Amino acid sequence: MMDRDFVRAALAEACARHFFETFDGNLGNLRDLYHEDAWMTFVGEKYQGRPAISAKFESLGLQHSQHSITSVDSHPMREDGAMFVQVLGHWNFTEAGGHQQIRNFCEGFYLLPTPEGGYCIMNDIFRLVSPVPPENYYMITD
Repeated sequence: MMDRDFVRAALAEACARHFFETFDGNLGNLRDLYHEDAWMTFVGEKYQGRPAISAKFESLGLQHSQHSITSVDSHPMREDGAMFVQVLGHWNFTEAGGHQQIRNFCEGFYLLPTPEGGYCIMNDIFRLVSPVPPENYYMITD
């Protein structure tokens, strides 16, 4: 029998890859990955429900998007298979005006199992991560 942690980690990674492949391929299709009553925080702005979340993605006006995942971590949340997934990575994107950026990101998902055997996103928190200059590091000393 397979180890539950291994199975959950594989599911979490598959869900993350599917999300970012969908994001990079067709933002409009992200709508179907969210629960009807989902919550999303995108760089500090909160949105509730599929229509509001879809409108936010459409408003990004991206000409190009490519995510590179560097790590995926997950925890079980409930007996029904719900899980929390945290993804770190790099996002290479080109805005509508042609301005290209490569940014680090952190995104956390609370995934619920669906009756069809898949998962949907109930909660999503996305942040761009800026490098911290060494003079601002917080050091714990004895």
